[in-house]
Amino acid sequence: GCFRFTARMRIGVTRNDKLRMLLAETGAHFSGAYAASPSCLNFVLGRAALQRGSRTMDTREVAEAFTQLCKDKKYEDAEAQFWADDVVSIEAMPGEMSHLQGREAIKQKHAWWEQNFEVHSESVTGPMVNGDQFSVIYEMDVTQKDNGERSQMKEVALYTVKDGKIVEERFFY
Repeated sequence: GCFRFTARMRIGVTRNDKLRMLLAETGAHFSGAYAASPSCLNFVLGRAALQRGSRTMDTREVAEAFTQLCKDKKYEDAEAQFWADDVVSIEAMPGEMSHLQGREAIKQKHAWWEQNFEVHSESVTGPMVNGDQFSVIYEMDVTQKDNGERSQMKEVALYTVKDGKIVEERFFY
């Protein structure tokens, strides 16, 4: 977890000071010169800022927090916290689900996925951030429920962030 400190990871004084301040605000304490990993620290700082309502999370903070929730298989939490109301989802395939807009439409797409595929294993790699976008690699071992065909899938998701929310997700496979 993010709060498991280790002596082998060192980060800048500025980040340590931020962590010390955040932990003090929440009533916790900072132990010596130990520090969380940079990605965990960005996740913690970003979530705390969002919870305090003090500012909008930047793209890196959104990317770190969103991806961590996905790694923890908390996809619904990630979507609830980070999708814009009018989020757009673009798949690299033809058909009615190739271009969807709005939370409800995308939730229906995910419900279809869960009804039609059994996921045996999955991994989430990333994020990789560039400007107002970040990418995540998803790998899955799945079985299609209607015909029993098992396959391995790999896709890259490119997310665009505006005002601390994901406004577009675009998939490449």
